[in-house]
Amino acid sequence: MKTLKSIANSIYETCFNVDRHITGYSEIDATLWARANAVRHAHTIRAILNYAYQNNKKTVKILNASGLGCGHQDFSIVSFLRNNTNIKPDWVAFDSPNSGFLTRDLFRKYIKDLKIKLEFSDFSKTDRPYGEGEDLYDIVIFTEIAEHLDHSTLLNLFAEIRNKIKKDGILIITTPNLVDVKNRIRILFGNGDGPYWGDTPQTTKNRKGFYGHIVNYDINRLKRLMHDIGYKINNAYTFTYGYGPSEKFLTKRLMYRIIDFLSFFLKNSRKTLLIIATKNTSLRN
Repeated sequence: MKTLKSIANSIYETCFNVDRHITGYSEIDATLWARANAVRHAHTIRAILNYAYQNNKKTVKILNASGLGCGHQDFSIVSFLRNNTNIKPDWVAFDSPNSGFLTRDLFRKYIKDLKIKLEFSDFSKTDRPYGEGEDLYDIVIFTEIAEHLDHSTLLNLFAEIRNKIKKDGILIITTPNLVDVKNRIRILFGNGDGPYWGDTPQTTKNRKGFYGHIVNYDINRLKRLMHDIGYKINNAYTFTYGYGPSEKFLTKRLMYRIIDFLSFFLKNSRKTLLIIATKNTSLRN
């Protein structure tokens, strides 16, 4: 099994191209974000590889239920699976029809070259957010999206995703951790607003109806919600994948190193949480 570091190194170039030429970051910022995002996606790739190898699957049907966004996840993960493993991904991704990235030439090229099947859906305005078909998936990816959704939409998506997973399939979730060390320090000093952005009427209008980070979760809350909807939690942990452009400043780099050190002593206190779940058929039909 490949290490997280080797996986991250393999997908760094794809992450950089997306950040630089699709998202539009500067050369310096794209380098920093790509370094961080490569580590984040490496955790998802490792979960996919574990599932495929444990179940002896050469072709894996995967649904990206969180939307393409700027394409980090889809392009880096699919390219890794196609170029570095013997696993053939049958990859379907759902995205908002209002995404500003759909017009980018490189975005469309990645979609074509990686053979990604792209579908469109407004998650908040439909009862069937992942289409009318009856397709079932080995793996459903729901990463870096829960924090952008209002509560009723999130619960509806969890229920619909459950209907899309095969009996032996898995759901992979990542989202910012409410109780990471940085947030705990903020709250200790009386600031509970730190993790949130893009949640005012004006910022939402400027983002064409898309919310920023409006909800944050810890592992315990997500596990409780998912259990009630009919999931069984197979694995849950937190990890740190970098802090983006702020790392260019020495003082902030030092601060984040201290935060990372403190996370060794506090349970589930790293920046991002990851949950891998399956259907719990004994709870829900």
